[in-house]
Amino acid sequence: MFDLRTDPCEQRNIYGTDEYIQNELWKAMQDFNASSVKYTTPVSPDYRGDPANFGYAWQPWISAGNIASMHSISLIIMCMSTVACTLLTCLGVNS
Repeated sequence: MFDLRTDPCEQRNIYGTDEYIQNELWKAMQDFNASSVKYTTPVSPDYRGDPANFGYAWQPWISAGNIASMHSISLIIMCMSTVACTLLTCLGVNS
């Protein structure tokens, strides 16, 4: 932790200098964690990327065609989101 007003280059860590600050930061972190939404979406791993499939050498495992189609899908979603936000703003719902 740094005091950016007096130490803008972050040369002196002041975290251990004040127990009150340590306790307040710890309490803020606990409060934040208690109020955060728990991650519930199941993650399905992509086993095609397992390094054992390639002799433990890094290399792309998704073909250029798949990457292009994934990019197209994300672009469509972004456009749809922009249109939805614009409509909501025009209707006064998202002001």
